[in-house]
Amino acid sequence: MDNNLAEHIDQQRWLMNNGLVTPATQDNLYAYGFFSHPQARNVLVTIDVKTRLVSYKIYLPVHILKLISKLEKYRKSNSIIDLFLARRLLKKEGNLDIKTILTKFVKDYCGPLWKIEVALFKESDYRDPEPSPDQPAH
Repeated sequence: MDNNLAEHIDQQRWLMNNGLVTPATQDNLYAYGFFSHPQARNVLVTIDVKTRLVSYKIYLPVHILKLISKLEKYRKSNSIIDLFLARRLLKKEGNLDIKTILTKFVKDYCGPLWKIEVALFKESDYRDPEPSPDQPAH
């Protein structure tokens, strides 16, 4: 099983590095956007093979965005109390560093030369993307 998985990932990586993105690759990158946080409501993924960039737009509830903001504030502080509060917040809420989680996955799945962009939005800001002219409307 592990050999088959490793071969599959190697094949997907080779295809992506040569400019081809398969539906399986798109699905895996999309699904992992949801796995990055249990309360992710919607995920949009854009893959640019020329620049080797995977862009995520993740829509989260407002209270999670506030927790992420609070954690960033605590991490920038040099106060022992703020460091303690950051540790307590992580223990209570789990990992809130979505960009680090996604960066590790993209580099493991796509290859070490790939870059990632992550933008976090309120779930109320989500709008269905417009279909491209190439795709027929359903």
